This record gives sequence, C-alpha cells and structure tokens, in this order.
Amino acid sequence: MNQQHQVEVTQEDIRVIKQEVEKLSSTLDKVHNALVGSELGKDGGLIERLSIAEHDLEGIKKKVEDIEIERGKERLKTDIYRKLTFFLTGTLVAAIIGAIVKNSMTIFKP
Repeated sequence: MNQQHQVEVTQEDIRVIKQEVEKLSSTLDKVHNALVGSELGKDGGLIERLSIAEHDLEGIKKKVEDIEIERGKERLKTDIYRKLTFFLTGTLVAAIIGAIVKNSMTIFKP
C-alpha cells in the first residue's frame, strides 16, 4: 500500500529553478550590501550609519545634559537673586516703618 509518487523533472523546471535561485542570490546580495556596504563603496552600509548615528546621539545627549545643568545653575542664581531682593526690600520697608514709628513717637510725646 505504500505508493511513491514520482514526478518527472524537465529541463524547463530546472531552468526556472536556476533563475529563481539567481534572483534570490541577487536580492540577498543587495540586502547584504545595504546592511554592511559594498566592497567597492566602502561606505559601511546601514550598520555603519547606525553606529555613527548612535555615536552622534551620545554626543547630543551629553550636550542636552550640559544645557540642563546650565539652566539649573541659571535658575538657582535667579532664585537666589529673587530671594535676596525680597529680603533687602523687606529689610528696607521694615527700616522705613521703624523710622516712621520712631518719628511718630517723638512727635506725639507729651
């Protein structure tokens, strides 16, 4: 009961298979060249570009961190100046009120 099916392969079938294998090989070469670059171009392909982009990204991250640190320092300076201004203004107002009270006490002295 074990029947084996035999299919006759023609020269045309072999030719079509060879063409498909050549197309597949050509496509694979194109993908390889896109990923790692061609030997003639020496550009490194997408993988080299990705590596360069990652390196550039690290540099940009460092610059952003530096900018954030500088902004933080600038905010700190601004906060210190604002607090110092409020303190000095408060002290000046207190001194003026103190002087007014002192002068008014001498005016209303019996």
